[in-house]
Amino acid sequence: FLVANPSLYVLLEYDAKVTRIATFLQAASDHKEGLSVYGGVVFCRADRKDIKELRDTVGKSFAAVAPQSLGGWHAALRELKAVGVTPEKDFSRFVFAGTNDAVVEAVRRGDVDCGTVRSTQLERMAAQGAITLDEFRVLPAPAGPAGNFPHLLSTRLYPAWPFAIVSGTDLQ
Repeated sequence: FLVANPSLYVLLEYDAKVTRIATFLQAASDHKEGLSVYGGVVFCRADRKDIKELRDTVGKSFAAVAPQSLGGWHAALRELKAVGVTPEKDFSRFVFAGTNDAVVEAVRRGDVDCGTVRSTQLERMAAQGAITLDEFRVLPAPAGPAGNFPHLLSTRLYPAWPFAIVSGTDLQ
């Protein structure tokens, strides 16, 4: 059995055939029922008329949270690659800002053209009065909306801190 960081879990599910049997519930920004899944939000300032979809990030500067962040980088990276965007060659500049808040502020100030943070982050900051949602445009997921997920989203959904079982574990 194991409890894994969501980024590590995705690799283990693919490579080592582990299966989640439960997930921790992450706090929702509206203080309602917790969430067992989350994803990423790719966004820009609302006044950027030239950025409407993920492909429009080509030639733009971009900020993500950290190299190991699932919601703040890996989830968006997967969607960017799916539409043919290769960050290493297609972004004019790329930075890891360190925190979700720092990415949002960098986009808000215009230090970067686009950014990605974990889902619920923009709503959480808006609820705290730090930002207003109408300052930003969220780029849609290429695959379309994710069912009944109640928050802004640009990526697929992933399990939040799963408790998993390793393939072949005897349950008797």
